[in-house]
Amino acid sequence: QIMGRFFDEALLPYVDDFCKRSENERAHFLFLHLAGSHFPWNEAYPSSWSFFPSDLRDGVTAGLDARKCACVNHYDNSIRYTDAVLSQVIAKIRALRRPAFVVYVSDHGETPSAGSMRKESDPDLWEIPLVIWLSPEYRKAFPDVCARLSDRSALPLQSDQLFYGFLDLAR
Repeated sequence: QIMGRFFDEALLPYVDDFCKRSENERAHFLFLHLAGSHFPWNEAYPSSWSFFPSDLRDGVTAGLDARKCACVNHYDNSIRYTDAVLSQVIAKIRALRRPAFVVYVSDHGETPSAGSMRKESDPDLWEIPLVIWLSPEYRKAFPDVCARLSDRSALPLQSDQLFYGFLDLAR
């Protein structure tokens, strides 16, 4: 927690509770709304997760001024933290050892090299991550869904179509 704000890992006990409640029941949905990598990026992760120092210069940040360099490195730290939280969510769902899936999708892209939050005209805002994890049990039970996902994995998807994807995943 930072100044009254909670980090995404605060949602993990809800995942634990969900897993306990769903052990004996057939189907459940759990929706988590992560703060993820929203601006300001230096407040999107605990300081203990600061892996990339603000002044790190590499191939991405070499030509940026100090402020923009810090923004990129804070953004990268926030992505690293979000990935770690998602990894914990997946591990908890996987431990159920039943057909299950986790879908992660961002609500918009970001432009950290601009040194501030997003700019409406930046193409980086238009393409957002969509990650789908399927448990081994799900893959075994629904190979047809897995094949469709694999066949379409490189195709663009409009987020307004997610509803239909959820229906397909949920069978």
